[in-house]
Amino acid sequence: MDYDPDTISYHNLLQVFWASHNPRQRTWSKQYRSMILFHNHKQGQIAQASKEEAEKIGPGKIYTLIGAALPFYRAEFYHQKYYLQRLPGLTRELLNLYKSETDFVDATVIARLNGFMAGYGSAQTVKAELKHLDLPLKTREILQQILA
Repeated sequence: MDYDPDTISYHNLLQVFWASHNPRQRTWSKQYRSMILFHNHKQGQIAQASKEEAEKIGPGKIYTLIGAALPFYRAEFYHQKYYLQRLPGLTRELLNLYKSETDFVDATVIARLNGFMAGYGSAQTVKAELKHLDLPLKTREILQQILA
């Protein structure tokens, strides 16, 4: 994710973060853990304060870690877009639309489709968005069948 402070404040970004997942769910492996990475002291303070606010909202321990941002290493392709990868035929079809695996992984349309496959978005939302996604007709038809 690229963060643009001219578009959203760090505080508001953190509000979206907390609302978008269950920070009280323990992960079985550290590469899947929930984390907030900060780039400077001020962001670290804001992140810690937001965690303290989130802890007040519900019961149970919050497992989200807060730490300084380190170099980022992209996961191997087979770890990307998990819900789409569970449908290899569809993944192959979609990969044909991109020059590289990196372009595929970075594409907004692929992120949206992966979210739909994970169950995010109502049937009406999915149906409406599929009409506007820049996809070949055959691919849209396959998606409509899968998501119906």
